[in-house]
Amino acid sequence: MFQTLAIAVPSRLGMLFPDLVVTRLPDHTESDTHIPAALAELVVEVTSKSNARHDRISKPAAYATAGIPLHLLVDRWAPGGPPRRCTANRRVTS
Repeated sequence: MFQTLAIAVPSRLGMLFPDLVVTRLPDHTESDTHIPAALAELVVEVTSKSNARHDRISKPAAYATAGIPLHLLVDRWAPGGPPRRCTANRRVTS
């Protein structure tokens, strides 16, 4: 589990910084600061006032596109209270 690990998302041209990442790291990694999205097993986002829209819309779409199997959103700023949403994405292999 990592709190300061970025995820490289190829289709989004850059890095995403989830609040928490769960991954199984190989014995040797190319970077101490980020991993390829394919290595992430779970990403967690906790919204704040300044990034709630980005955490609700942009990031889940990027994580799904990248094939990350689980995304948990804890939305403290949602109208009507803080719902928790877990989205499961299936990895497609050919």
